[in-house]
Amino acid sequence: MENAQREIRTAVADGRLKKPATNPNYFAGNYQQQILANQRMALVVLIALLVIILILYFHGLVFEFCFFWYQPAGCLSDPEHPKFLLR
Repeated sequence: MENAQREIRTAVADGRLKKPATNPNYFAGNYQQQILANQRMALVVLIALLVIILILYFHGLVFEFCFFWYQPAGCLSDPEHPKFLLR
């Protein structure tokens, strides 16, 4: 569609196509709505992916802090303790 719009503009500028000055040089309707919907959808998908990545990142930090940093006193010094291997 961009090629068609460009061709119409060049034809009007060259004088090959005569049209009233009140007619617009763009396509409207479903095509224009589809282009705008695609742009909005790209933005929504980008924001959703960023939010998912942030949630996973912070969930990993909380999980690591809660389960790997907090350990009973026996597991830090005793190699035979089952949680000693998690570090």
